[in-house]
Amino acid sequence: MDSPLAVTGSAVWNKEKVDLTLNTGRLSGLLNGEKTTVATKVASKHLNLDFNGDATMKQTVAAAGTVALGTPSIKDLAAWAGKPLADVKPNTMGKLQVSGKLAMTDRKFEFNDATINVDAIDAKGALAVSTAGAKPAVNGKLDVAKLDLNPYLGPEQPAAAQPAAGGAPQDWSNDPIDLSALKTFDADLALSAGEIIFRKIRTGKATLNVQVKDSKATIVAAVPSPGLYKGGAELSVVANAAQSPSAFEI
Repeated sequence: MDSPLAVTGSAVWNKEKVDLTLNTGRLSGLLNGEKTTVATKVASKHLNLDFNGDATMKQTVAAAGTVALGTPSIKDLAAWAGKPLADVKPNTMGKLQVSGKLAMTDRKFEFNDATINVDAIDAKGALAVSTAGAKPAVNGKLDVAKLDLNPYLGPEQPAAAQPAAGGAPQDWSNDPIDLSALKTFDADLALSAGEIIFRKIRTGKATLNVQVKDSKATIVAAVPSPGLYKGGAELSVVANAAQSPSAFEI
C-alpha cells in the first residue's frame, strides 16, 4: 500500500479491443486523502484518452491535470458506440482532437486552455459548470478562426414561394415553443468567429452571446456586413419563460 500502483489491461467492446493503463503514486496516500499523481490512458482504434495530473479522495473525489481526447473519425466512433449518425455529408464528421487543462471537484467542473480541432475547424475555448448554487450554472467561450458551414449543408433548395402578406410559410409549425428548460439552469456563453462562410456569403468577424438568467435567455448575434457600406447587422432575441405564457422579443 505504500508503493505506487500500476495497472494494465484490456477489454473488448463491440468486437474492438480497448487497452487500459493506470498509474498512481503511493496508493495509501491516495486512499487517505492525500494529493497523489495519477496518469491514465485509454487506447483503441476509435478513441484515445489521456489524463495526467493529480487526484485526492476525501469525502469526494477531486482531480486536476491535462486531458487529451481524440478520434480519427467521429462517424466511426458513433457507429462503434451503437449510435450511428444519420445523413452525414462527405468529408465531414472525421477527426476530432480536444486537449486542455481539467479541474474537477464534486460541485464544479472546469476545462481551460482548450484546443479543439474538428474536420477543418480549429477553435480555442473554455468551459465551467458549477452545481453549487440553486441551479446549475454554465459559463463558456469558444473562438473559431474560420467557420465554414458549407461542407455540412445539403444541396441548396430552390427559393420557396413567398407567403401571403402577413402570413408565414406553409411548412412552418404552429406548435408553441417549449421554453421550460430555461427554468432549470443559468448560463453565460460566448462564440466568436474570425470568418463565417455560409453558401455564397462570407462575413468578417462575427459574435454570438447567450445569457440565461432567472428563466430568461438573451441572445445577441452581431455580424459585419460584407456589403458596400462596411456596415453591420445585430440581432437581439429575448426568450422569457418566467412569465406565462412564454414570450419572445426581437
